Amino acid sequence: MGNYANWKTFHSQPPYPAQSGKWGRWIHDEFMTDLALAYDLIRTSDAFEAAGAGSGAAVRRRIETDLFRAQVELVRSYDRYVGASGQNGTAAGLIAIGRAIEEPDYVHDGVARFRDAFTEWFFADGMLVSGSPAYTVQMLMALESPIQMAQGYSDPPGYVHPGDGLHFERLDLGATSAALDRSRSVLASLRLPDGRYAPIHDSWARKPFTQVQPPRESRPVLLPAAGHAVLGRGTGAEQAQVHLHFGDHAGHAHADELTLGLFAHGREMLGEIGYSHTKLRPWAMSALAHNTVIVDRFNQAVTRGWLPLSWARLDRFEKDGPAPGEAVFGRLLAYDTEDAGVQVVEAEAVRASQAFVPGLKEYRRLVALVGLSPSDAYVVDVFRVGGGREHLWAAHGSVDREQKIVASLPLQPQDGTLLGPGTAYAAGRDPELDSESFKGAVFGLVDGLSSASTAGAWSAAWRYVDDPRLGLSLTMLGGAGRRIVVGRAPSVVPAGEDNAKVDDFRMPLLLVEDRNDESVFVAVWEPFRDRPRITSVRPLEFRGDAGRTVGLAVETAGRTDYILVDPDGGGMRATTDGISFQGRFGLISERRGKPLSMHLDGGTLLAKGRRELRGRPGLEVKIVGLRREAGNEYFETDVELAGGAALRKRWLLHLRPDGRTRAYRILDVRTSVGRSLILPEGGTGLEAVKGPAGPGKYRDVYFPHSGFDGGLGTFRILESAWTKD
Repeated sequence: MGNYANWKTFHSQPPYPAQSGKWGRWIHDEFMTDLALAYDLIRTSDAFEAAGAGSGAAVRRRIETDLFRAQVELVRSYDRYVGASGQNGTAAGLIAIGRAIEEPDYVHDGVARFRDAFTEWFFADGMLVSGSPAYTVQMLMALESPIQMAQGYSDPPGYVHPGDGLHFERLDLGATSAALDRSRSVLASLRLPDGRYAPIHDSWARKPFTQVQPPRESRPVLLPAAGHAVLGRGTGAEQAQVHLHFGDHAGHAHADELTLGLFAHGREMLGEIGYSHTKLRPWAMSALAHNTVIVDRFNQAVTRGWLPLSWARLDRFEKDGPAPGEAVFGRLLAYDTEDAGVQVVEAEAVRASQAFVPGLKEYRRLVALVGLSPSDAYVVDVFRVGGGREHLWAAHGSVDREQKIVASLPLQPQDGTLLGPGTAYAAGRDPELDSESFKGAVFGLVDGLSSASTAGAWSAAWRYVDDPRLGLSLTMLGGAGRRIVVGRAPSVVPAGEDNAKVDDFRMPLLLVEDRNDESVFVAVWEPFRDRPRITSVRPLEFRGDAGRTVGLAVETAGRTDYILVDPDGGGMRATTDGISFQGRFGLISERRGKPLSMHLDGGTLLAKGRRELRGRPGLEVKIVGLRREAGNEYFETDVELAGGAALRKRWLLHLRPDGRTRAYRILDVRTSVGRSLILPEGGTGLEAVKGPAGPGKYRDVYFPHSGFDGGLGTFRILESAWTKD
């Protein structure tokens, strides 16, 4: 019997789903693990002789055979499940029962499930498949149980398990699991400066177990398999973090591809609602509730369990929409965080909306964190969309503290909700659905509208009501035919899990509507205390053909930053300010006309006046095989890579035949005649498919276990260069 909410189904025969336990929701609830631990303490007691008319051995046999072995056989009749939700999973139950009744086969089964949990339920970088820090915490807590159950266990003398060929002696699973250490490290890297885990996907924004020790310093973080990047700087109370999500995921996911998060000056300024079990859960999971772009009012597709589903149009009443045939995932395009002055990340996620907007050809975002001082920084944000008829760029402020938003444009009141004039806010629960859902369109949850049309640059600022000195400034370059809309949206978080209060809390939402086939949203964000340091943001003018290059000048007191972004990394560009640029990202900083620093990504030249910076474009190399030597995993190329030592600590971007990209940090490069072996940090995470399906076929060892053929593809070394005076 499936027993979650109203989704109850009777299953009369195998295979039974893992969430159809008879004593509880999960199959591992069939294990009386605590009873097995108690029995282990008294198994040799003389009291069994007096327990019944028969011998003590007969009583023990009934307990062990009719109770514990029967439990194991029942669980084994289910499809093999290595998940570990809850404190006692299948692994813990098997190990506890195996030790109690002296059945080593059960212990080996439990240990195998413990170890397999990391390949089946985690990405190669250590994040759980849901991409949620909260669920990663829960899984790691659950996996502590089999560690404790197995501690110190030894097999009977001479015993070798017929399946795995192993003999256990004084087991210590926690001390021998590199995967466990990797997951713990990932969680530590996702701490916000206020001591919370970043609320990604279904992860609680405010819950006791998500409150941890705040980091002393914020540093850049990349989860290349799970698809999340953090740009970070500063220490103590002056830490700043920018989060860009481009995840692959399964279950508990939100429609949040390319969403942006920003934390500075002790507060989460571009916030995330995270998990909610209230009636507004569909809102919290929707693309409109995240800081991203909605195309043609379609929700992004998300992966539920192993199947991609969606709510389809956000402005209609459909609960489930068409299921795209391909998995939903984003792709890393660039990552550069070695320069203390500027950190850059770029990703694309066209697959998130392509199933609903077949003509969608581009959906990518570049974000750069630029330092102004040890305590101040700003963010350059370039979002490109190609295809579709309407692009809605969405930005929310704080989800848990009241704010006011003021725009530089004269906004005119607008009737109704985002569903249209004459509509009203509605978030009533639907009795036909479970307690976590409502039937309605999330666009109808945004009201209090005012709007203005403009083709020019404009600005806005969010200020906190409880401390008006703190705020977030936004300056956006213009675009033809754009409309700016400001409204009120559900913030959810202050209500906790109280449905009676969830409609009472609202937050300002800013939307930029662009109805061009191709849109480029260029924004500059500045979190500030007292007042912004940026005095102006202006577009750069180019001489001749600039292609798709975007340029802007950011002015502060005495300092000018010239920023150039070319998604194609094309030919040489020249500006009327005397800048020459060939690359993907460039930054020139000057103070009162004198050079401070230069930074160049993926290009050959950045120059202004007599000052220039030379670089190299990303070198693309074919991967011809995987090599394993002395416990290490290498990518093998058919060319000799020059400057092997100089490549250490650089990032390698694997361009896979299945469309995915995966980044690896290079630990070492070994070169011999006609080839190179590249040692990536943490291994390749890939294996060759054996048997008739090969050769030339490979698969991920970890989630998502994708297989691909046609070889291993190519990789690009992510090149960057910078100078400082």
